[in-house]
Amino acid sequence: MHAPRIEDDPELLAMFIKDMGVQSDLWKPTAYWTSQCKRMQAQLERTGLSGFRTNWSLMRGVDLGPKQAGVVRRPIFDNRIAAALARRLPIFGRYERHIDSLVESFNSTNTANISREVSLLYQLLQFGECSSALAAQVEDSCIGNPNVYEFDGKKYSSNMLVHICLVSLLFRSAGDQINRVMEIGGGYGVLAEIMQKRRFGTNGYFVEVDIPPLVYVSTQYLKAVFPGRVVDYREARSKATLSRSDIEGKILVIPPWLVPALDLEFDLFWNSASFQEMEGEVVDNYLEYVSRTSSTVFINTLTHGHRKGLGGQREPIAFDQLARKICAKGYQQRQLVDDCAEMAAFRSVLPRHSIGVFARQAQQQREMSDGDHGGR
Repeated sequence: MHAPRIEDDPELLAMFIKDMGVQSDLWKPTAYWTSQCKRMQAQLERTGLSGFRTNWSLMRGVDLGPKQAGVVRRPIFDNRIAAALARRLPIFGRYERHIDSLVESFNSTNTANISREVSLLYQLLQFGECSSALAAQVEDSCIGNPNVYEFDGKKYSSNMLVHICLVSLLFRSAGDQINRVMEIGGGYGVLAEIMQKRRFGTNGYFVEVDIPPLVYVSTQYLKAVFPGRVVDYREARSKATLSRSDIEGKILVIPPWLVPALDLEFDLFWNSASFQEMEGEVVDNYLEYVSRTSSTVFINTLTHGHRKGLGGQREPIAFDQLARKICAKGYQQRQLVDDCAEMAAFRSVLPRHSIGVFARQAQQQREMSDGDHGGR
């Protein structure tokens, strides 16, 4: 059985890029992502979305977990020159074949090692009460030609298994009655895929926010996974406000500059490996909205942030810094379950990361509920 085909929509991609140009810096890609966005846009215009999940030139830096990114050797000489040299100098031909064999051997070994890592991750998640139940509910769509691994009759990408681990840790801390979700920095949409597939119903909604061109990638991917259930930028950009009636039972995929138009409440705000790539004032801008609308916050981020100056980022954003910012907005950090299979899996696959779950303090939670009117 073949996975559904993902459709290219160059007009939508161009719309995102054009509209981004007139936004304030708080809603644009920060320095860390500016050059990467240009790289992704150029690759999308060149190759489209076909096979995008194994297109390393397009998706580099997006997935979590082990990645099968093979080495491709560029020829030293034009093929005709190489052939001529090989005829005149047999040692040159042997050298070329030796280099090719090294590349092939590396890729084969790398693939085998990643397969073992993913298998061990899956087996570890089977020991977790939340993670084993969640893994039984979902599997990868296989859209976009990902590297998938089959366990117990279901197919998973490494990125999906890592997200199953993260979602399970959230459930262990905050419970699983989560139907209204907002995510900033969702990549191609794996969290939305998991949360929608586990619910089986039409109640609630999911809001996916990302920068161009990733918001274009996630729009088209989620349309392929959930036909008829995605509200995209074309529908949303002309609305002064976006309320529950606009997106009930659906997934809304928007760029950052439409966040102020959201008139919604959320059970969960999720940010995984995204705030770590922003400047402090951009994080503060997002948290200002989050603090008014979300009862629970989940953060997964590099413990010490990026190296200072990496990718043009001015200052590293560390986990402790993020935790203080969130708590200053009226949240309390929850104690995570430490001695569980899901935490062991998290530490094995993301050893340089920290996670936190933050719950709104009781008084502010009551005030937010009292103000939950109209479209919300």
